[in-house]
Amino acid sequence: MLPVGLCDALEITPALNNQFSFIATGIPVDSPVEKISCVAAYRMLQHQFKLPAVSMHMHKVIPSGAGLGGGSSDGAFAIKLLNRLFGLKLCNQAMSELASELGSDCAFFIQNRPALALGRGEIIVPINQLLKPLFLVLVKPSVSVPTPWAYSLINPADRALPNALPAEVESWKELFTNDFEEQVMKHYPVIGEIKRTLLKMGASFVSMSGSGSSVYGIFKSPPLIDPALRGFFIWKGWI
Repeated sequence: MLPVGLCDALEITPALNNQFSFIATGIPVDSPVEKISCVAAYRMLQHQFKLPAVSMHMHKVIPSGAGLGGGSSDGAFAIKLLNRLFGLKLCNQAMSELASELGSDCAFFIQNRPALALGRGEIIVPINQLLKPLFLVLVKPSVSVPTPWAYSLINPADRALPNALPAEVESWKELFTNDFEEQVMKHYPVIGEIKRTLLKMGASFVSMSGSGSSVYGIFKSPPLIDPALRGFFIWKGWI
């Protein structure tokens, strides 16, 4: 797992009237307020530490149903914000344990650095290896993949991983596969079309991100974006 520059914005301040409030802007969030991860994080810490009411404003930029950990990152950063705002003095380990109660991959965003995620995603092993600068192109089609549905389709293979990432990205396709791809792409052919387009653009490695629907391509330098990708959500930047 790798943090990238695509992010939401989250602001938490003490409530002036002692009444909790939540505002969401940006990409619409189709979920009851109390189910939104940053609100769930606040409720969890409110109960445990008797926190006062707060006002929260989330500006959503990361697409939902994209396999990008947008909701998980919101929950983890809410824990970090609340820890700082109220001086809870929680260490990273304590915050990671709390984050794991919100979701399997939430703990990753407490450290927010390249890592191998094991178990359900809650066991985080930092990757200290330095890679050459690489350019990432991330593409999200209009379709969104429901995470529980995607997990219901697969029987993950148990495979050995190398102790270190090979320096040549071209060799990654021989080592790393995404068990979600085969089944998810059957239901959403556009995801496979995006993958083929990124390869045609010269990507050294292409994969669906998590359970989808976004696809990322890793390049050695910024590519020309194929016209076939027009109309899709695209984020690009150095990693």
